[in-house]
Amino acid sequence: MRLPSGLADTAAQSGWIRAHAASEWLTFKCTVTTDFVRECAMRLRAVRRQPLSLGVFTLPLPPAELPAVAGQRLVDLAPLVDWVAPMAYHAILHRPTAWVADIVEATAQAAPGQVLPVVQISPAAGSASGADWGPPISADEAGEVLRLATERTDSRGVVAFPGSAVSRVIR
Repeated sequence: MRLPSGLADTAAQSGWIRAHAASEWLTFKCTVTTDFVRECAMRLRAVRRQPLSLGVFTLPLPPAELPAVAGQRLVDLAPLVDWVAPMAYHAILHRPTAWVADIVEATAQAAPGQVLPVVQISPAAGSASGADWGPPISADEAGEVLRLATERTDSRGVVAFPGSAVSRVIR
């Protein structure tokens, strides 16, 4: 499918795509992402000399929303990777801790046995930079988030995201 000539700018072109080729655009986005991950998997496995794993980080959305927002279709990606890591940063998104379990569960339904949740245990680095990384997280809240992220028996573990590591990289 081709864009009609005469669409003056990017806004007009994207509007036409949304109105006339939304399904094709979604398929294209997901295909690009899946092809990239497939290529990564193929290259990793071709040179694997020691146990290495390949994963994909996902936005903290229900799997049905990932294709449109991020071009990530878990049904296509999960067979290519060893783990799927939903970035369940509850404080940044101003969500209650129980939300972490909801995201982990939804991801686990789409990629059973492959979930490696990434959870936020501190907003300090973001706050120090002036960004809104959410309210302070107490030790009890951090413990609750870690528990919620790992209570599924088929979880691959958990990644604790303190934020401070990111601030050192960004500087």
